[in-house]
Amino acid sequence: MTGLTGPIASGKSAVTKLLKEFGCPVIDADEISHELLADPNGQVHRRLVSTFGPEILGDDGVIDRNKLSPIVFNDPHKLRLLNQATHGPILTEMFWRGVRLGLAGDRR
Repeated sequence: MTGLTGPIASGKSAVTKLLKEFGCPVIDADEISHELLADPNGQVHRRLVSTFGPEILGDDGVIDRNKLSPIVFNDPHKLRLLNQATHGPILTEMFWRGVRLGLAGDRR
């Protein structure tokens, strides 16, 4: 298993795309984050609506990232609240996806 980290615009997405093209399984924290935000019945949804209010929701009841972004990226305290609400569930999902790959016998 390999971890890929780096700052914004450092080429992580390009490397991830290449790994996928070579058939390597990829556990992408950004993809997981988007999935968790899109689940209106999930823990992250409940935490964020509780923290930032229903004004972050779109008409479909799903967290609207375009509404959430200006709230959290203009206020360091609110960004910390976002990170506290999301990082644990993201890391947990990453862990379990890695476990499932290992149990499935994937050794790439």
